[in-house]
Amino acid sequence: MNDIIEDYVEMVKYTVEHGGSLEELLNDFANEINMWTCKQVLIDQARQTLQELENLHDEEKEFYDLDE
Repeated sequence: MNDIIEDYVEMVKYTVEHGGSLEELLNDFANEINMWTCKQVLIDQARQTLQELENLHDEEKEFYDLDE
């Protein structure tokens, strides 16, 4: 994580020194953070769904095993 922060600090310095748009750079950074956050939410939801499916499978297996 420190590498990412250092990279963005260097990008900010470069942008300011060369007259670039700091607002645009910060907007890009915010968009990247938002994208990372959305990806993490989707990953967490997928993990939860898989866990629920595994639990359901275990319950069904127990149910059918009791019938035999």
